[in-house]
Amino acid sequence: MKLKKMLEKLGLLLDSEKRECKKTIKSLREVLKGLKQKEQKLRSELEQAADEEAKQAIQNQLDVIAAQRAKGKERLLDLRAKSQAKV
Repeated sequence: MKLKKMLEKLGLLLDSEKRECKKTIKSLREVLKGLKQKEQKLRSELEQAADEEAKQAIQNQLDVIAAQRAKGKERLLDLRAKSQAKV
């Protein structure tokens, strides 16, 4: 009985890790989608901006968003690889 109980607990533990990983992946995808939309909006604002100072401010925001998206994509790939390894 001890082995059976231990296997059940292990199964629950592994299942919860997998669920948590999927939950994290889903939320990260939503964040990346929002960042992409914000980036597109800022790009259109950049095209319409006439003032050099405003253009520079928008470009700075775009640079930050691009860095955040790149880091998020990297993290998403890592999580997906972990998720596949656990299966």
